[in-house]
Amino acid sequence: MLSGDKIVEKIVDSLERRMVVEMIGSVWFGDWLRGNVFYGGGGHATVIVGYQNRGDDIYFKIRNSWGKDIGIDGYNYVSASVLLPNITMIYTYK
Repeated sequence: MLSGDKIVEKIVDSLERRMVVEMIGSVWFGDWLRGNVFYGGGGHATVIVGYQNRGDDIYFKIRNSWGKDIGIDGYNYVSASVLLPNITMIYTYK
């Protein structure tokens, strides 16, 4: 099993190589937005479409399938520290 740091490293590497990163998470709960950043659990298959460094954490840009009325026009930013404990599976596609 990979460590959290290795998982983040592999996701970032895949995004930089312009690969599709699909994530399946546990059941999501919690607040959708708090300062335009998602804080919660998992929920369904989503696609990680980007990332950015913010201080000591990496935030992933996640495309949801619930439409543009959820999050920021259908996207959410999730910190790696929130995302990692809730990941069930990750797939990458060329």
